[in-house]
Amino acid sequence: MQNRTTLVIGIGLITLGIIAIFNTLFQINLWSILLPLLIIGIGLLIVFRPKTLDANTNFIFKPLGDIDFRNSWQVSPQEIWFFVGSVELDFSQAIIPEGITQIKLFSFVGDIRIREPQSAGLKVSSKAFITDSKVLGHKQDHFLSTLNYSNPDYNNQSKKVIVDSWFFVGEIRVES
Repeated sequence: MQNRTTLVIGIGLITLGIIAIFNTLFQINLWSILLPLLIIGIGLLIVFRPKTLDANTNFIFKPLGDIDFRNSWQVSPQEIWFFVGSVELDFSQAIIPEGITQIKLFSFVGDIRIREPQSAGLKVSSKAFITDSKVLGHKQDHFLSTLNYSNPDYNNQSKKVIVDSWFFVGEIRVES
């Protein structure tokens, strides 16, 4: 998975470089065409993405701001999209169902704060251009690489939560 993420980011950077060279050599401003197409593509993704999700998955789109799941909340499959913001997932008192529950986060610039569950497995991954992480007090910066963490008893638990995030720039904090 890490190689695929690095490959996608590398192809994106090469494409941006080719567009910049094309603009310089031929004096044609491709950005004036690509930017509206990018905006249209993001709009189509937002409109049609909820229809491609599993029926049990809750879709949340919040361009700016904070999303908090704290105290005694029912954990369910989520897909959360935001442009700039933060998400707090406090699993310490959460009601976690049996089996695997997946939460996906997509953002340009995002901040995730996660409190580990006491009686369930937790797996966290982040795919980002730049990730600043602090997992159980261990601080690490990631550049063009993925962050992967799972609590020690993850494989032995009947209740499991998987948090996957895709950011351009992300900050992740995992606390016990």
